[in-house]
Amino acid sequence: MGSSGINAEYMGYMGEARAVRAAGGDPAAVESNGQSCLHVASEEGQLETARWLMEECGLDPRAKDKKGRDALSLAASEGRLEVSRWFVEECGMDPRAEDSNGRDAMSWAVDAKGEGYNQAAELVVYLQQRDSAKNPALAELNAARGILSAGHDMSQDGKENLEALIEKLLRDIADKEMESKAAGIDTSGMDSDEIMDATADAQVAMWRAEGRSIADAHADFDKVSAQHFKVARDLAYLSVKKRSLQQALWIYEEEELAKRTGGVTLSEWQLPSKPDDFKPADYECVKLTLKRNQDIIAGKDDALAKKNDTISQLKARIDALTNAQTDREQVGES
Repeated sequence: MGSSGINAEYMGYMGEARAVRAAGGDPAAVESNGQSCLHVASEEGQLETARWLMEECGLDPRAKDKKGRDALSLAASEGRLEVSRWFVEECGMDPRAEDSNGRDAMSWAVDAKGEGYNQAAELVVYLQQRDSAKNPALAELNAARGILSAGHDMSQDGKENLEALIEKLLRDIADKEMESKAAGIDTSGMDSDEIMDATADAQVAMWRAEGRSIADAHADFDKVSAQHFKVARDLAYLSVKKRSLQQALWIYEEEELAKRTGGVTLSEWQLPSKPDDFKPADYECVKLTLKRNQDIIAGKDDALAKKNDTISQLKARIDALTNAQTDREQVGES
């Protein structure tokens, strides 16, 4: 019983919901498990009731019960396709939001039981397709993680595929961060949190499915840390070596210039003020100067192009996030 004495399960159906409210009952009352009548209506697939409870009674579908489950998770747990679709498309709910046990709507849909079992497969496909439009690899990762989280077995090929997906998604993030750094813009973490969370959750699901211990997980972490340290040292060495080779190249060019010009060096050379004063050595110095300037300009142009491209991508991501937030706000106001 809730605090008002109204049973949430009784309130989960339209006729009873209206009758209880008319009698002075509180539709927002929750049971000892933290569930309101909206949770029950969602779990039972009662779309009309769920809509009425939200629009007329102001109940929040994102409210969680004592297990951290919102209305969408409960609908998905019973394979309620219509209700789940409405929560996602009309209410702007995030199907990747997790409960206290780290399970999201996809995970619950994969493990759906009860009357809505026959619709569960359709619901899984629907949720996966929504993710696929944004990031196919992330959608496939979430589906595989949902299977593991639900306690289902996965073949060795399936596990290897999941590891490959994690690798691909993390490399995509690394590539974007490297491009941003090369362009002089720090966007690390920008819109990558979702992918980082998903890959981390998938890794935990794999550890659990394989019966790995905390010590095993630490061993994996230590192995990658050692690899990272080695690669970081190699990267620092390559950066120093590149600077050294650049300096050596310029020295070499200067020496060859001196041979061709009878001892003229670029550091001491001065551009003649009149065209008639030009000598063969001056032309050699001009050619080398132009070549170096072109190399410098090309490097700057490349960096500028990367910066402009990164700015364009950043603006597009900000616009997408802003539009998504606006849509959610409009749904909340309606």
